[in-house]
Formats: sequence, C-alpha cells, structure tokens
Amino acid sequence: MLRIETRRLRAMFSEIAEHYVANTEGKIASVIDAIEARTLPAKKIDGMLKAVRGLTVKPQKGRRKDLARIEKAAEALLKALEE
Repeated sequence: MLRIETRRLRAMFSEIAEHYVANTEGKIASVIDAIEARTLPAKKIDGMLKAVRGLTVKPQKGRRKDLARIEKAAEALLKALEE
C-alpha cells in the first residue's frame, strides 16, 4: 500500500511541477508578446532590463527559490507593461 501511495505522490508532484512551469512560461511568453507588439519608452526598457539582469539564479542547483525568483520577475515585468 505504501508503494502505491508513494507512486501517487510522485505523480502528483510531477503534475504540479508541470502546471507551475507552464504557468510561469505563459507569463514570460506574455511579456515577450507585449514587448514585440509595441514600442516602449527607453526608461521603461531600462527598468525592465535592470530587473531581468539583476536576477540571481543558479539553474544547476534546481532550487525552488530560483523558480520563485523567476516567477516574481515575470510578474514584475507584466506589471511594468501595464503601467
């Protein structure tokens, strides 16, 4: 029984991770689409570039906090585009 439940746990984890990745990639894709669709003021571009370049992540470590940082950056970029 434990083996079955552990496998179910693993499947749930994978499903949740896939949805999380898809949602965050969708946010990033929305930013890209918005950037390509219009001309932005130089000041806004500079601020957005600073946010992206200031992102410190270590992909090789596979840490949740790096995923959260990327998600927050994508949300910040979306918000900047709305202003």
